[in-house]
Formats: sequence, structure tokens, C-alpha cells
Amino acid sequence: MSQMGYSGTGITQGPYSLSQGVTLTLNDPSDYSQSSLNVQLQNNSGFALTVQSAGATYSIMPFFAQTIPTLGGGQSITVLPTNPIQSAGNQTGGLTVVWLLTGQTAPIQDGALTPIIINSREQTQSSYTVTPPYYTYVYPLQATDQSQEFLFFPVSGAGYSVTYTITGTTSNHVYGSGTVVVASSGSTPIGAFQAFGSIDSSITLTLICNTVAPKVQAVFFTSALNTYISNTSQNPVIIDTTAGVPLDTITYGGASQTSVTTTGTGSTSLLGAPSLGYQTRVHSIAMFYSGTASTTPVIGRFTDNVSVFAVVTYPYQNTIYLGGLLINSSINVIPSSSTSTIWVVNYDQVVQPTIS
Repeated sequence: MSQMGYSGTGITQGPYSLSQGVTLTLNDPSDYSQSSLNVQLQNNSGFALTVQSAGATYSIMPFFAQTIPTLGGGQSITVLPTNPIQSAGNQTGGLTVVWLLTGQTAPIQDGALTPIIINSREQTQSSYTVTPPYYTYVYPLQATDQSQEFLFFPVSGAGYSVTYTITGTTSNHVYGSGTVVVASSGSTPIGAFQAFGSIDSSITLTLICNTVAPKVQAVFFTSALNTYISNTSQNPVIIDTTAGVPLDTITYGGASQTSVTTTGTGSTSLLGAPSLGYQTRVHSIAMFYSGTASTTPVIGRFTDNVSVFAVVTYPYQNTIYLGGLLINSSINVIPSSSTSTIWVVNYDQVVQPTIS
């Protein structure tokens, strides 16, 4: 006898509160009519979950939605929260469960759950230091802070030019830097910059202005740790607010690029080590050799201060796609030729993930 098909998005239960090491047992609400075929677990918490379903074991990452089979078992599943993210506030949240009969689809797609920005506020500095032409502001961060914008205003009806640097006081990570020309009327914004309250307790805004004392206003954007939406894409790159807590899911990589030109065969620094709590995600590497091709290839060895992680050769393989290789130290290149050669790395800096 064939099994009846159903429509709709299943039966949603929860959210259930979670505690580390405390097993949660959930029963299939359809068991007395038609046993569920699958169940989607929307883990809106900082815990990794170990789930037992129909005799099989599954692991579900923090802040992640995953659909697993119940194999028509019509029985309960058990959920054990473990390995919480060690950041203030990130152990909050809960578990929402969607039971799915044959033919039903989950209300959201599986994948990383993204915090929804729900609020913004004008943030007052906790300290302000003036040593012209340097003006230093320190702004405290909340655990839910995701990004910041700074608004510059004219002084006495006149515009001015100011150089800025935004640095995390805990991680020492530079979230943004540059020069802005402030208009003579209205406000001139810069940002938004993604400085995370789960990493840094505060950020430092350093301004350099040789003409006036700049006038600036800080606007901080926060998210609800318990409110998430699903993001799906092909071959996604997950940018984290903290280890395992996605802020966004994007389908590209290598948003940043750096290069160095060598004229010798010694080890040359290409990219410095990432800030505390971050890693360099290498998208691709490339070389441009200015000499003439010969039967002896020109070789470039890319190292991470410990070992070689990639090798390019001219004229055979000038570009290599590395697909997101994580490096937690500086990146160097060792050329085999002293002829002028340009070495390139395309990369992203991401919050250090938890990989097991």
C-alpha cells in the first residue's frame, strides 16, 4: 500500500530552552496518525547539538537549520546541547522543531541562520582624548552589536578633511580606515563597519584633522541573538560574528587583495598575521613574471611561517584557486628567480571558526 502524500510546511513546535548537558526529548506529534518522515531542527542557540533520531546520531552546529530523517520511526528524538560558544550572551536562544510528513517541506531552507538587525542607537563615547591633530574616541560595544556607522558634521559651516582608523580594543583588529571629506552642510557618513560586540568590548576611533576639531556622531546597529532567518547559496562562505555564529552568507570570496614585487630569492612577506580572534581565508593566489619563458620554470612557494601551503609555476600554472584555505599566521612567498615578479593573494579576514 502506497504512503499518502501531504502538503504544507509541517507541524512547528517550540522554541524550547536549552541547557548545557541537559537532554531534551521531543515526541513526534503525528505519531498517532502518520509518522513524520523528517524533522527540521532550527538551532537558534550558541550550543552544538547532538541529536539521536531513529537510531542514528547527528550533529547540528550553533545557529544552523538542518533537516534530518526520522525514517518513519514515529518515535521521539533526543537533543543534547554541548560545547557552547564562549562569548557573553551567545548561550541564549532556543530550539524550534518542525515535524514533516511525506511530501511536506520545511518552512525555511537548511543553512546558516542570520541575525536580523532590529535596532540602532546613538552611542556616546566612554572616553575622549584630544592631542591636536589627533582626536581619539572610545565607544563601548554591547554583545549584540553587529555594525557601526559614523556621521561627520561641518564645523562653523565649513567642511574639512579627516583621516580615520577604527580598531577593536580587545582583538586589535582594524575594522576600517581611510580619509573622508566632510561636506559643508548636512552629515557625511562612513560605514557601516562590522565590529562585533561578541569579540571586542569596545572600539577606538582615531581621527587626524589639521584644521578643526571634528564633529562626529556614532550610530551602532544591534541584532536579536534569538531572532534569525535562513540564508542559502551555492558553495557559501559564512562570515562569523564569533566562532560558529554567522552574520551573513555570501557566494563569493577574495574581497581583499594584496601583492608584493620581488627581485630576489629570499622569503618575502606578502600578508601579515590576522588579528586576535581572526583568520585569513585565502581565496586564490597568482603570479606575474616579467621575464622570458624558458625550459626552467619559475617557482613561487607560498608559506605560512611553518610549511608550504601552495606552489605556483611560470609558465605552467600562474593562478591557483584555494577555495577558502584558513591561515592563522602571516603569508610569505619564496621565489626561485631574482627576476622581477609580482605575487598576489586574494583573501578575506573572517572570525576564527570552530572546526572539528
